[in-house]
Amino acid sequence: MQPDHLWNMLVGTTIIDSAMSGYATRVGRRPMPRRLEELLDLRQLPPDAWTDADRALVASVRDLAKILMSGPLLLKDAAELGIGLGVSKELMVCLAAFAEPCEGTGVGSDQSLPNARDVMLSSLRVL
Repeated sequence: MQPDHLWNMLVGTTIIDSAMSGYATRVGRRPMPRRLEELLDLRQLPPDAWTDADRALVASVRDLAKILMSGPLLLKDAAELGIGLGVSKELMVCLAAFAEPCEGTGVGSDQSLPNARDVMLSSLRVL
């Protein structure tokens, strides 16, 4: 899923009533934060054009995604214990944008899961 599309799905729409704004009723969306847009734009640039801060941030997001995809925290057993992980909309978009798609492995298995990123994203709760 494209991060821009995911952002639009996560923030939903807001109906702005004409009585409140003085304009005709319209539907709006909260815009993506400028810094998040800048971070997503990095995907269009070669990594050597990134700043050190950008590299560190993307590396942290990728490391977090690897941990979530390879560990048991997002499995059904953990959910039955009441363990759940919630992330902000912004982090969810970053995970979708920068997580490596095929790096997960099944717990107790050496086989790679081809859709580990999608499974991870669908298991997280958006705060």
